Amino acid sequence: MSMPVYILAGGASSRMGFDKGLMKIGQKMMIEYILETCQQISNQLTIVSSNTAYETFGYPVIQDKNAGRGPAQGVITVLENSPTDRCLILTCDMPCLNGQILQELLNSHSEAEIVCYTTDFLYPFPGLYASSILPEWQRQVLTGQYKLQQLLRLFRLKSLAISDVDVLLNVNTPKDAQLLKERWEK
Repeated sequence: MSMPVYILAGGASSRMGFDKGLMKIGQKMMIEYILETCQQISNQLTIVSSNTAYETFGYPVIQDKNAGRGPAQGVITVLENSPTDRCLILTCDMPCLNGQILQELLNSHSEAEIVCYTTDFLYPFPGLYASSILPEWQRQVLTGQYKLQQLLRLFRLKSLAISDVDVLLNVNTPKDAQLLKERWEK
């Protein structure tokens, strides 16, 4: 059985101004790049979003119970719905991800509760998350802690070094999207 993979696509996309996962970059919508990459490593893909448009991709779509808490709430939704003790969580706005990066996370078995990448910044996504963090993660979010950098550090964390940080690029603004399009056209 392959590891469940959850793609967070439920954000408000406030910096983009519209649902960025459904934005076309090149020949595809951003979520399609993610889905194709995830298919390389798992046959258990689920999208977390309140936008029913994601249902057209043919994968299960689950909704956050408490919208407005960002990806911190998305992690709760994933862990409440995951049938396994570990799952891979990523976001819909990372079109440069590749299967090798995701497989490296899956192969990094350890006693850590969370495994993610780091440079001078700790990248919460993609990340391997243990269901054991759910009670404390929920407690923190209920008290108003939505900052992922602070939440991650509350748990046994294993960070993997990454040399090509470009694969972790988040497309959050129209400027980010334009820069990515220009880069891909070269």
